[in-house]
Amino acid sequence: MKTFRNQNGFISIEYLIIFSLIFPFFILMGDFVQWGGKWLNAQVCINDTAQKMGEHGGLLDGTIPYLQQRFADAGLDPAEWDLTISAGPLAKGEEGVIAVSSTYTFKSLKIIGITAQVPLRASATFTSQIWMR
Repeated sequence: MKTFRNQNGFISIEYLIIFSLIFPFFILMGDFVQWGGKWLNAQVCINDTAQKMGEHGGLLDGTIPYLQQRFADAGLDPAEWDLTISAGPLAKGEEGVIAVSSTYTFKSLKIIGITAQVPLRASATFTSQIWMR
């Protein structure tokens, strides 16, 4: 019985096994980078808006347009995100929460007919810094 080996001593079937185990990770790598980039952009926008809300005492008339503009500037579509925000003006020391959520669809898996989605969530808490009468 003969075994065919290359110069390093590996059989070609071993190469196929290793390739079949590692190849999916290389395919998904680009999607993970894009998913992480969208999450990071959303988190930066949310942190910036939470800081503004803390400085101005919570949700005001200009908060949501400001957040939508921040998302548009970051290359994110505001219509694709669900917004959760604590209501109304807050007295000094009260905490508020702002959060957004969406989903990311893996583009690399569409090639083989699989549709997979992962959640995208970003949130921040803030403390109101405004004295109210």
